[in-house]
Amino acid sequence: MVAAVAERVAGAGGIAYLTRRTRLFRKREGVLHAAARRLLAPYLAAAWLNSRWWTRGQPVANEVAGRVWVGRVPSAAEFAALA
Repeated sequence: MVAAVAERVAGAGGIAYLTRRTRLFRKREGVLHAAARRLLAPYLAAAWLNSRWWTRGQPVANEVAGRVWVGRVPSAAEFAALA
């Protein structure tokens, strides 16, 4: 049941991107409005869990060219270790 709910919420997030209506996320300077954060909490949680699942056992970031790194958002502990 939880998977079905997460799938529907993730689908709603995907629709927002596909239809170029990302204003539905109500971001201002990269920060979600409190109401949007509450509304999108299931989607955001599913996206975070998905990022951790697919990158488990992998480094936080990989250097793809000189000083160009690609990776996921690090946890607080991982970020502290990088600094």
